[in-house]
Amino acid sequence: MHPNHTTPHISPVPSKPVFPGYYSLIPLVVLILIGCIVAVVKILLCYYCPLQQKSKPCPQTTSQCMPDQRCAISRGNYGFFHILSSQGCVDSKLCGSHKVISYQGVKYNVSYTCCCKNQCNIPPKSDTQRMGGATRFHYTLHK
Repeated sequence: MHPNHTTPHISPVPSKPVFPGYYSLIPLVVLILIGCIVAVVKILLCYYCPLQQKSKPCPQTTSQCMPDQRCAISRGNYGFFHILSSQGCVDSKLCGSHKVISYQGVKYNVSYTCCCKNQCNIPPKSDTQRMGGATRFHYTLHK
């Protein structure tokens, strides 16, 4: 070959993907990833009732929880007696815990029982129903 002539540069042939259907799987992979994200950020719908005397009726209203919350039933005990109840969303770190709170000037030990499905925080049956119709002991605390 003559020194003044250059040889043409030949580009290599682009290689095909190792897996022939690779690009056709991209929509499926994206769909699976979106499904996983939605499952992780699941928003719960829970029954809501403010903290009040457990014998007081409560309408069956609902509330939406934040992503880091769970549906819960809270029980407020004064000594051995279950006096207060509430339903709603609580931070997941409160699940299974106890906390002393003051309600109308009286201190109660409140426990949090959580669940992770929509409207799973159904209030417990009344003491009368649990005791087979026996008379229920009820009292009111005064400040």
